[in-house]
Amino acid sequence: MDIFNGSTAKTTAVSSIEILDDDDVESVDDIDMELEKELADLA
Repeated sequence: MDIFNGSTAKTTAVSSIEILDDDDVESVDDIDMELEKELADLA
């Protein structure tokens, strides 16, 4: 059972990384900008 869970977690992580690499570069930048705005508001 542990081996199965470990391999499933690895596959899920790899799939998530591939999705991020493909499509979400701009989205990540947008999120960073939003976080910076929020930090500026808190400062």
